[in-house]
Amino acid sequence: RYRKFGSIIYSGALVNLGEGGLGPQDVPVMVKLAVLTPAVTPKRNDWYFLLGLRGVDTAWGRVLNPVTIQHMDATASYAPLKDSIVDITVTFTVFYPVPPRGYVRVTAPPGYNLTCDGFRKGSLPGIFGGDRGERVTCATEDATIPPGAVNQMLVGLDVPGETVAMPLDIMQADGIVPPASGDVVLYGPWALNRGRYSFAFPGRTPPDTPPVEDNVWRVFLLDSEKRNVDGSNQVTAEVLSSTVAISSFKLSWSLASPGSMVDLGLTFRIDLPILPELRVAIIQIDYPAGFQQGVRKPSDVILHTPGMPVDKWSWIADQASLWMHIRPNATIPNGTFAVSFAAITPSRTVGMPVPNQFVVSLCEDFPWCEYPVLQAPVAGFSYGTTGQGGDIPEETMNPAAQGGNAAVGATWSMLTLLAVGLVLL
Repeated sequence: RYRKFGSIIYSGALVNLGEGGLGPQDVPVMVKLAVLTPAVTPKRNDWYFLLGLRGVDTAWGRVLNPVTIQHMDATASYAPLKDSIVDITVTFTVFYPVPPRGYVRVTAPPGYNLTCDGFRKGSLPGIFGGDRGERVTCATEDATIPPGAVNQMLVGLDVPGETVAMPLDIMQADGIVPPASGDVVLYGPWALNRGRYSFAFPGRTPPDTPPVEDNVWRVFLLDSEKRNVDGSNQVTAEVLSSTVAISSFKLSWSLASPGSMVDLGLTFRIDLPILPELRVAIIQIDYPAGFQQGVRKPSDVILHTPGMPVDKWSWIADQASLWMHIRPNATIPNGTFAVSFAAITPSRTVGMPVPNQFVVSLCEDFPWCEYPVLQAPVAGFSYGTTGQGGDIPEETMNPAAQGGNAAVGATWSMLTLLAVGLVLL
């Protein structure tokens, strides 16, 4: 950092030439520098170049707006609740592939507390945990994370990577000059190839929304030496709300195979009663994209907390949603809300969606939920896994095994839905 042209301050580099300097036979010359980019493209985005001899400027040049800052496409999705434990799903698009044994660094806004306990690898390649082989690791303590920085996380991609075939025209468009060996070349290997990925983890939100200038997430892709490959430091964060006090969303699931029925359990804690003034008439559960409805009869749904003012539940065969109907003018008491139901996972051809999230909504209206009081994403799961994340006993999580007694107090409202449809027609 130095001064030039009066009071204007520039950041740059001073390159000293060896004995003999540059002659006509040496130009043009290329100099590669590692630079720290700003968060946004500067209003005055000019680059200056000076040549000098023994302290005297001999030539200069200027390039106008040669580089614009383009952030990696990334999102952080979670329930916008104050001082609550929520599922946080980070989704990002890889344009510049990540080399083998690279990393994903996540930095939350100040006041957030991230944890690896309950980490779900989502669509990342490899296996989470373990002590060898292709694995995904999660750490909140690392030499590159400042002590006490509880809002940072480093996800390791301890996989050897794979070599992929890329069309020649795509590589040339990226400025990559491959060997002249046909229209398709092998490119890599890469831990993360081009594409869209997501993973999820629990975290506690702060008591209040951070200041606007600090209320952003930062997601960076790193190589094996923890140098930046791509990233974004402008990922939109939620504006936190205290309209309702709900926390600790947890999902349980039986063994998930492609295109098969899976038993699900969903729990969350209501910390303060939800009063009738909030007009919550429906608790709606939307399945991830590609999932299909697994509920066929009322007894396929079990409400494990009978103290909740739910008098019926409904569903539509070709829509991956479940509606829990709250009694009119009822107060939803504080306590644990727990329900189990069934769904059909996507086929292997379709694959798990990215991002992979269930969404719990507190709605005023039914069935469209145009005015949600709250929408809370809950992280989904991967093929070949099971999870016991809630307070639902595993032996009661299979609704089909409960017979007719499991739906005591519930009414089948599908007839009402069909009648409404006929009236509309």
